[in-house]
Amino acid sequence: MSDALHRSFAAQLARLDEFQKRNIGALAPTLAFAGFAYGRVGGIPSFLKDAKVALEVKRLDEAPMLAATGTAMAAGLWLSALPDEGAWLKAFQRLQKRELFPMDRSSFVYRPLECVGIALGLSKCAHHEAQQIHWLKSALAQVTKSTEMNFWERTLYDFAGDILGVQKALCAPQWAGLRLEELALARWIGSASKTFVSFADQSFGSLDEALLAKSLESDPEVHDLAEAAVLTCSLRQAIRARLKSAVAETWLLSRDAQDSATLLESICRRFPLFGRQLTKRHDNRPGFQVADEYDVQDLMHALLHLHFDDVRPEEHTPSHGGSSARMDFLLMPEEVVVEVKMTRKNLGQREVTSQLAEDKERYKSHPHCRTLICFVYDPGGYCERPTALERDLSEKAGRIDVRVIVAPKGL
Repeated sequence: MSDALHRSFAAQLARLDEFQKRNIGALAPTLAFAGFAYGRVGGIPSFLKDAKVALEVKRLDEAPMLAATGTAMAAGLWLSALPDEGAWLKAFQRLQKRELFPMDRSSFVYRPLECVGIALGLSKCAHHEAQQIHWLKSALAQVTKSTEMNFWERTLYDFAGDILGVQKALCAPQWAGLRLEELALARWIGSASKTFVSFADQSFGSLDEALLAKSLESDPEVHDLAEAAVLTCSLRQAIRARLKSAVAETWLLSRDAQDSATLLESICRRFPLFGRQLTKRHDNRPGFQVADEYDVQDLMHALLHLHFDDVRPEEHTPSHGGSSARMDFLLMPEEVVVEVKMTRKNLGQREVTSQLAEDKERYKSHPHCRTLICFVYDPGGYCERPTALERDLSEKAGRIDVRVIVAPKGL
């Protein structure tokens, strides 16, 4: 990640922190949820831990305050200022007697953040009754069926249900169609809940890409502490995850090894052109024919000497399953192994796949193999799905980077 991007994200996070510090006030659902959001994916910042909150007991009958105290109880915040479990449950019982769906939509069920807070408080109380859980579940089911809502609201309602034990899988939407705070909520939910099956992309790769890209398009606009905390948590997670992913891709390989692997991939891709040119000689002289795997190995050996100083053929891998096997070429300084195969009538895609799978296991324990280049020369087209072969077998296999190249591919 470039220095410019680092500075941009750092500036955005600093502005979000400043927004939160400026807007800390009386205990409210947004303030309590901000603390809960931080606590579920890392640590609660000091400006929230040290916030001075006060509670008037008579206000506990108000749904926003009941939700705020329930969330704070679950987050472990401001406990000295909060009611005990008995007082909270009595206030909840009084809430149950009110009209759930009034015409003016003034009920807590139309405010998803309050639903989350009340679900958190109820789950935190050790002496709640089963009918209380059932009542809240039913309320959530009714409101989500009868009310149109955006992704932010829908996801919070589903999270409230998850807290109460309603497991629900969400299909990953088109990330490009979501607002920044909605992308952030999707990211946070996927990390915050152990049981909430959020989205199919468990690696968060495409979600992080959309989140970071959208955050760079314009400065984040947040409306309350809940949005600011979720966005801060998710941006930090996405930045760290993408940095970790980038490091994981390269930390095993030196710069020389990376450059060597890239060069070798290019040599393998263009090998069919090289072999074809050898058949065409000046003045009708006999061409050089590439008839079998030994011819491919000899030609590859010569090509390697054009680019590398220390090329060691016919090395032997450590024992695997009671036997050892030779490797074709070892580039010792670069710690790169080049394995060469040529397909034929009885060595098609299935057989090559099996052989390469065994080779990968052998090379995992070789002390001088950090990159394994597997070149499959397929002039006869015996590999029916060369792209699938490359994709399925190229991977980080233990401590080594395996790259499979099939050439030509359908030529």
